[in-house]
Amino acid sequence: LSEVKRNKMGSGPQDKKLSSSAVNTVRTTDSTTKKNVSTSILLPRSGVVKSGSKVVDQMGWVIFPSNIWIQRWDAVILSLLLYISFTIPYQIGVSAGYHLFTNTPWFVINVIINAFFFVDTFVYFFRAYENRNGRLVFNLHRIRKKYLRTYFIPNLLSILPTNMVLYSYVNKYGFSDSNDLIVLKIFDMFKLARFARARAIMKRSDVVTNIKQSYKSVYQQFIKYSFLIVVLSHWFACTWCFVAFIEAKGAFGMEQICDPDEQGICQAMNWVANWYNGNYVDGGLNPLGWERDVDRYVLSLFWAVQTITSIGYGNVAPLTVTEWFVGCFLMLMAGIVWSYVIGGLVGVTAAMEVRGEANRKRVDDANDLIDDFLEPEEAYEKAEPSWHPDKKSVAKRIKKYIHNQKNLSPNTMCGTTLHECYPVLETLTPELERISSLLVMSKYLEVVSYLSSKCLSLEEQSLVAMGCIFMEFSAGERIKVEDSVKDFGRGIFVVESGSALAFRFSKGNNLRRSTLLTVNMSFGEDMVLVEDGHSATMGRLNFLTFAKVIFIPRDVVLASLERNPQAWKDFGRWKYIGALLREHA
Repeated sequence: LSEVKRNKMGSGPQDKKLSSSAVNTVRTTDSTTKKNVSTSILLPRSGVVKSGSKVVDQMGWVIFPSNIWIQRWDAVILSLLLYISFTIPYQIGVSAGYHLFTNTPWFVINVIINAFFFVDTFVYFFRAYENRNGRLVFNLHRIRKKYLRTYFIPNLLSILPTNMVLYSYVNKYGFSDSNDLIVLKIFDMFKLARFARARAIMKRSDVVTNIKQSYKSVYQQFIKYSFLIVVLSHWFACTWCFVAFIEAKGAFGMEQICDPDEQGICQAMNWVANWYNGNYVDGGLNPLGWERDVDRYVLSLFWAVQTITSIGYGNVAPLTVTEWFVGCFLMLMAGIVWSYVIGGLVGVTAAMEVRGEANRKRVDDANDLIDDFLEPEEAYEKAEPSWHPDKKSVAKRIKKYIHNQKNLSPNTMCGTTLHECYPVLETLTPELERISSLLVMSKYLEVVSYLSSKCLSLEEQSLVAMGCIFMEFSAGERIKVEDSVKDFGRGIFVVESGSALAFRFSKGNNLRRSTLLTVNMSFGEDMVLVEDGHSATMGRLNFLTFAKVIFIPRDVVLASLERNPQAWKDFGRWKYIGALLREHA
């Protein structure tokens, strides 16, 4: 866009042909990352942008999808849509707007919401959009033409000032006679037409995307199905109450109930009157009267929930032909919705139980292993050795290890590579794979002096991070650091959680030094540099608790020092010399 604007100001050629297919890639600034990005845009069919042309002049008025303010605006509109999805059906079907017109604050809130929708209706005349090919259309003429042909009329109907008209009507004639209010109030349903664009707004909203990507999909699915059943129960309840409202000619007021000359709620045939005459007791639910809309809603919601869940107590039942037809329709819809929600929740529950099921199978496999343990007298026919592991204590350690790993770790193995722990890494681009690996492991690399950011570049650190291993040890586990650990060879141990005692030995297996290792402490960063078989490599780790450890293999360490000789000169060689000197001290 900046290139096109510079052409307009005369800093480049007067005519610049961009593309014969009217499509080009333009450099823009992403509002969230503050970096230049390439965007495919749709230009006029001529493919020529001239200095002073309408396209260039109009670009200052175009609102692009990545604009931070339009992202926030969309978040506000989505919040208002969520609000009216509950309030509009309630106002139409249950309260008939009684509180809206008798309480000024509620009326003011409705006017403010309508003002937001009014502004949003005309903002779309300036909003760039993506066409079917994923190209950004920012030509104002195209934007307005498409908007007028699609969503403008529904959006315009949604901002009709019906509440203001009704408010004036109620102030003049009062609220008792609501026959004429029904038709006017139904016009509020046009506000729900804005839900046609809700899906598109959610798709392009960075706010919604960030929320979705911040939580596990199984929890999102559970919330989705739960929300769906709540919304539909609410709508069914409001619809069912509205049927009685229509059958009673819009009469829910107490003055209409008490006047025998009025065709009130109890004089008309409807399910509310039928329930009231057969079930009402003093102090219980009373659905009669404008101010008792909550009681009326609870009764309707009770019918909706028992219909959706197919319980059906029968104490709330249709009476007139209209009510029977509406009841049949709602029950058919309830059956479809209920089967859809139940199917979805079963899938969510199964997904949430995957880890639990895997752990139960692991416990069963461990029990099979323990059952096959042999007693010393069975294992050794001739002579029993001086020491033999106790069957019960080993079984207890195995079960304790599996239990701790289930509660404290997502892994199910002693050693897990970064890619095994985070399978999504294999699906990313090489650059994102390296950056993501570094963000996971950088905290632990900083513990080792010659692998920290003081010595290695981010690129070099990321290669080390990709070679790290997640390891987990049970309480009482003992590891000889001079030996290969789980086929990963020698390496450096960095404690992520738990604690261990670290021992160094000299020639003759004599204890030279012991250290208590806790979180973010390392062991072996000097010993790993010494050649295999040297006595300076001798050491042992005794884990006091269940511990999670980051293991950095020796070949990964040596490869990083080979790529960066300065790290070896500044830190590595001194660690190496120190290890040898301590051996001869």
